[in-house]
Amino acid sequence: MKTRLISSALVVVALLLLGGCSKDDALYINDDPIEGKQLMVTPLQATINVETTLRYQAIMVEKDGRQSDVTDTVDWSSSDKQLASIDSNGVATGVSEGAVEVTAELDGLSSSVQLQVVDKPMVSITVLPSEAITLVGLTRQYHATLNFSDGSNQDITNDASWQSEDSSLADVDAVTGLVTGVAEGGPVDITADFSGLSGSGEIVVSDAAVTSMEIAPNPNEMVNHTQQRYHASILLDTTPVHKVDVTNDVTWSVASDSIAEISNDAAFKGGLRALNTGETEVKALLAYADQSIAATAALTVNALELTDITVSPDDVDVVRGTYGHFVAMGEYNDGSTDDITTQVIWSSSKPEVGTITANGANGGQAYAVNAGETQITAALDGQSDTVTSMVRAPSLESITVLPETAEVPEKRRQAYTATGHFSDGTSQDITQVVQWTSGDEDAAIIDTRDYGVVHAISAGSSTITASFLGLSDDAELIVDQPSLVSLTISPVDIHIPVQITFNYKATGHYDNNTEADITDLVVWSARSDTDGTVATISNVTGHEGEAYSKTSGEATISADYGPMNDSTQLTVTHIPGSYVTPSCSPSTVAVGETTQCSCLLHLTNGTSTYDCTAVAKFMDNPAGLLRFSDQPGEEGLATAIAPGSVDVNILFDGKNGHVSVKVE
Repeated sequence: MKTRLISSALVVVALLLLGGCSKDDALYINDDPIEGKQLMVTPLQATINVETTLRYQAIMVEKDGRQSDVTDTVDWSSSDKQLASIDSNGVATGVSEGAVEVTAELDGLSSSVQLQVVDKPMVSITVLPSEAITLVGLTRQYHATLNFSDGSNQDITNDASWQSEDSSLADVDAVTGLVTGVAEGGPVDITADFSGLSGSGEIVVSDAAVTSMEIAPNPNEMVNHTQQRYHASILLDTTPVHKVDVTNDVTWSVASDSIAEISNDAAFKGGLRALNTGETEVKALLAYADQSIAATAALTVNALELTDITVSPDDVDVVRGTYGHFVAMGEYNDGSTDDITTQVIWSSSKPEVGTITANGANGGQAYAVNAGETQITAALDGQSDTVTSMVRAPSLESITVLPETAEVPEKRRQAYTATGHFSDGTSQDITQVVQWTSGDEDAAIIDTRDYGVVHAISAGSSTITASFLGLSDDAELIVDQPSLVSLTISPVDIHIPVQITFNYKATGHYDNNTEADITDLVVWSARSDTDGTVATISNVTGHEGEAYSKTSGEATISADYGPMNDSTQLTVTHIPGSYVTPSCSPSTVAVGETTQCSCLLHLTNGTSTYDCTAVAKFMDNPAGLLRFSDQPGEEGLATAIAPGSVDVNILFDGKNGHVSVKVE
């Protein structure tokens, strides 16, 4: 085991949060081996209005990373039932204003989180999606958002009473908002009612043919005993082509259940765990309207042995009340490395100082509760790494929201960030702790499930505000109704090594001279210019534009949306990649200036390199000091936002490297 002393990123919400791991959880704290399980409760922090509810989930994480939903098994309790109650199913109800601690206990383990109850005037309900398409026999989840007089909102999907305008065409579960296509027709209004307010969205049950079905990741190469979530989508014969996420509608299976197992349980649908080495296929079977379609994906499980774990970042100083994220890189006995952040089991030796999400999709997400010192550990398969993290508690002096202005088409999304500036001269990203509000909810609403993300609803403008601890900052959002006139793909005409997973982006160009990311709207395709499949590219929800270089050769990558299209050439070389070297130049910048960060991939022949800047992912920790450009051709270009020391983590195809940047 390794133990290193660093000042590391933790996270969290002063006032609202106190939870995560129990002090009794023994997970590679100091030099002790894993002694047992860990109980994890989500969400880690929440605010609900009086008379509304929130369903908590309790997950038992085994020492080998296996997860099981124990929400209905644990004993739930509230520290003050006069403020909030909680039933045996983990459903908390707001009773009166105040802060309470919600605790789950099972088998001697406990996990606690803080719940804030508020009492705000309610003004309207927004239902999303506002428009949707499905097929007979398929489902679509609708969500209801309760909007308050101060511009804030809350998800009330499970509090609202749902009804369908015509249940003979589209039926809706009155409690959950899950819509099922019954017969062709529509549009049908799906309405959510709560406390005298209502909102609605539309759904069309189409007779369009299914042209194809895809699952992702495909292909997939895993290390034995690790986990992966699969997704499935279908493409409909419409103009433009509609994509429908059917992850929860399909039946999942694995050709060889001795190599891997995949879940069809609602809580872990599509969750696969590698059991033994070998090659097999993952299959998704979709039944709808007396028809069926299936798709398969190749899976290879390798017999690599984990020999070391390295936790990063190191030498990063953060403050209480801010979020951050740890990354765990695994090294294997063949010399290869991989990002195993979501595979390891994370723990904190002092949850009263800082807690961390133990495992899964949000594994490594930590928050700082109080000033002090705690040990953060990542452990897996007998290997671990521990860092000692420092949490400070300066006061918040101001907030900056970026971008200051943005212009987006209807039905698209805009992401904002909030940076907090503190009394000790430091700054850090506080996007996840501020309260986001929209000044005009007819034009735009705040996403209740994705921090800082705003949905453009209809033409108009809205002031987007981030508020925390009595301070705030505004940004302006303009929502237009432009026409899409063209699209472009990036990166353009690249060379890439074989056996690499990377991403393409599609940018839409509109008649009002604005642009928007439409990667999720276009239909992607890869056509080989030589014999065999050189590359594949995905249309699956959440994986749109994700490409894989399968064999050496030439391929054409295309993106189509109705009559518009663009294409670019891809050349795949025959030498695989080995490791990444990062750089940022200059390494010291003033606020307002830029630094160019780059990614260099060293190939396995020991002599060749590949510039992976155009397809790498750049992460700053602590977040909020640098802002990386999302414009094509400006990959890796970062603008300095606030002073401080930043650890830039550059990731590419499971490989990463770190470089420090100082902002003055």
